[in-house]
Amino acid sequence: MLSKIKVKLIFLFVILCVGFGIIGFDTIKMGSDAKGVAVRFQALQRLEADVLTCMMDLRGFQLLGNPKMLEHYEQSYQKSSQTIDKLATIFFK
Repeated sequence: MLSKIKVKLIFLFVILCVGFGIIGFDTIKMGSDAKGVAVRFQALQRLEADVLTCMMDLRGFQLLGNPKMLEHYEQSYQKSSQTIDKLATIFFK
């Protein structure tokens, strides 16, 4: 009788350890997934800001004809291109 109870307790202990292991693994996996989503979201926000800056500088050049605005547009365009390249590596890895 004692051996049966001992076997049952060992079996339940093993199930308990496996359950905690699975829960721990899922928690770690969800944490790393959340970090990945945060990085993607931050890169998308950066891209949006760069594109809006491009549009603003181009519109300023169209309205005022100031060549300095066109230089700012070129800089913003380069930043946008770099951000798009960074996003491509993040999304397609």
